[in-house]
Amino acid sequence: MHTTAHPSVRHWFRRALALASMATVLLAATADAKQFVSIALLSAAQETPPSPTPAHGNALLTYDTITKMLCLSASYSGLGSAEILAHIHGPAAPGTAAGIVFPLPLGNPKVACVGPLTSTDYANLKKGLLYINIHTAGFPAGEIRGQILSLKGVKY
Repeated sequence: MHTTAHPSVRHWFRRALALASMATVLLAATADAKQFVSIALLSAAQETPPSPTPAHGNALLTYDTITKMLCLSASYSGLGSAEILAHIHGPAAPGTAAGIVFPLPLGNPKVACVGPLTSTDYANLKKGLLYINIHTAGFPAGEIRGQILSLKGVKY
């Protein structure tokens, strides 16, 4: 005995097949993606000039080679006054000031993605020439700063 599937079952099956095909393509694309890990240890001593506060913080950053986005999770403590701005600056070696590359959201902790990075931004990231800066009311030029340093060999 031969039966014909109900039209809604055929429609559902076609949609499921299409979704499975799209998922396979997306998974194949993300399998080629690499995420590089960086850290930043923020301190008042790294500011230019150094600020006389006990403030400190840290950030974990990942760069995705497909999306070209730089994502971070950062926290800090001990600021002498309220945060007013936060940025990623560059290109600059430690001890040298530079312009703003990307703004960061206010608040502690910070969880954000910025980008997409240009090829120049990416090169500066890999060379350690970008830094995170937290600006406060008491230190509008920056109270704490942390150079973003790639962790060599760490990727996933």
